[in-house]
Amino acid sequence: MRKRQMNGFLKAGLILTGVLLAMIALGFFWTPYDPAAMRGSEKFLAPSLRHLMGTDNFGRDIFSRVLKGAGSTLRIALGTVAIGAVLGTAIGALTGYFGGAVDEAFMRLNDAITAFPSMLLALVFISI
Repeated sequence: MRKRQMNGFLKAGLILTGVLLAMIALGFFWTPYDPAAMRGSEKFLAPSLRHLMGTDNFGRDIFSRVLKGAGSTLRIALGTVAIGAVLGTAIGALTGYFGGAVDEAFMRLNDAITAFPSMLLALVFISI
């Protein structure tokens, strides 16, 4: 029997995901500096061994801020996907069960949403 080889893109994706999850775990337990601490004397420092990604305009360590922010980003992304999955499953179950007018109403709503340019919709939400 022949062994199946893993796709190169799949390998790269798994490696990047593993690195991201490792950084999130590292940021949960340890950061080299306090991400919120401002140090006026260390503004705009270039990347070095002391500050791996440098510092920002308030003297905060960017690497520490990225480590802390990655966990929040993952929680928001997973929450968004979970909400979408629950709502999508509920709406799909309703339209599948009732059919007819309910199905038509949800299909016309979906058509209206997908026909509207998403970038324009984002700009409208931002301006509101």
